[in-house]
Amino acid sequence: MDGTNLTAINLGKKFHQHQFVLRHLDLHVKPNQRVGIFGPNGAGKTTLLKLMTGLFRPTEGTIEIDGISPFSGAEGARIRSSLGFVSHQTYLYNEMTVLENLDLHGKLHGIKERRTRIITSLENVGMTDHMNRPVGQLSRGMQQRIALARSTLHEPELIVFDEPDTGLDDFAREKLQGFMQTGLSERTMIITTHNLELGMAVTDRWIILLNGVIAYDIDSVATTNEDFSYTYKQIMSSTP
Repeated sequence: MDGTNLTAINLGKKFHQHQFVLRHLDLHVKPNQRVGIFGPNGAGKTTLLKLMTGLFRPTEGTIEIDGISPFSGAEGARIRSSLGFVSHQTYLYNEMTVLENLDLHGKLHGIKERRTRIITSLENVGMTDHMNRPVGQLSRGMQQRIALARSTLHEPELIVFDEPDTGLDDFAREKLQGFMQTGLSERTMIITTHNLELGMAVTDRWIILLNGVIAYDIDSVATTNEDFSYTYKQIMSSTP
């Protein structure tokens, strides 16, 4: 895999007649870059990710993935289906087994040899022993690991995580971190999280989003965890 790139220019989003959630946002993510986006509730993090994945249309500006808008007809549909997305909500079918959930996802993406691909994805998250259990019988952490397996089943080159560690215990969070560090090589990855430690551990570029704009943007090699944490706290403390 070669990863994929994402470019947003003058990106803005508002809902109905309310004020803009995002405004005049410019962002370029390079292939294979791993970006952590941090900020308080209401900063616009989830809105930004939903614009990236084509779930929301921008009110103003443009967003492109490998030079293609997610909203440009058949090509846009192809781009949207090629992405991986993991949220704090798993969007799994509780009454279906793990295997049935992943098999359905594979069918929707036209994957051949689905069984082999499913087993590999479940092995990556340590869940092969549970593949015949209904999802509703699994713990929150296990369900999130299934969502992770599903997100990589179609081998996306861009994978987006929206606060995937919400509600996870320490063990499940460690599994998530390990998966991101070792199971997603040669992919472009973007993650939002309130957990600075996790976000910094799995990414190489750190962005602070505040009131719908980028307040800070730095590569991890240009700072330290301690300095970035201090900057984050300073920016958060200045928020009304």
